[in-house]
Amino acid sequence: MAVKYSSDPGMKTVKDNYHSKMIAKSWIVFAICIIFTLICLVPIYLLIMNSTRTSAEIATNGITVIPGANFFKNLHTLNSEADFKVQFNTLIGYKNSLIIAGCCTILTVFFSAMTAYGLTVYEYKLRGAAYAFILAVMMVPIQVTSTGFV
Repeated sequence: MAVKYSSDPGMKTVKDNYHSKMIAKSWIVFAICIIFTLICLVPIYLLIMNSTRTSAEIATNGITVIPGANFFKNLHTLNSEADFKVQFNTLIGYKNSLIIAGCCTILTVFFSAMTAYGLTVYEYKLRGAAYAFILAVMMVPIQVTSTGFV
């Protein structure tokens, strides 16, 4: 690549090359983000699609992306007392999940803010080590830490 010093319109400048590299890099990052999004959302989509089919349809057809017609029948089966020894109320389950998730979120935000304040405001010798330790702990997936409970 030649650096443009003259007014020759056929030569590429350093600025043009940098701009094209940045565009290519941003497209690569965008594609990686799309792939990660699909990895996260496809199982949820398949879960919703399987909730609209019967157990026999799931066993025979396996994974399909087309919804079935049994969503309301499955919902009625979930709430009916005939299929379970004890009736399961989904609204109580949602309420309990909301209470637990809300309390965990509030506590996590509170303690994370306190930790961030301590790491940012105060000067002490092990501040860098504490920050590195916190980042290292955050990089360990939850699946790895939960294997001890199995």
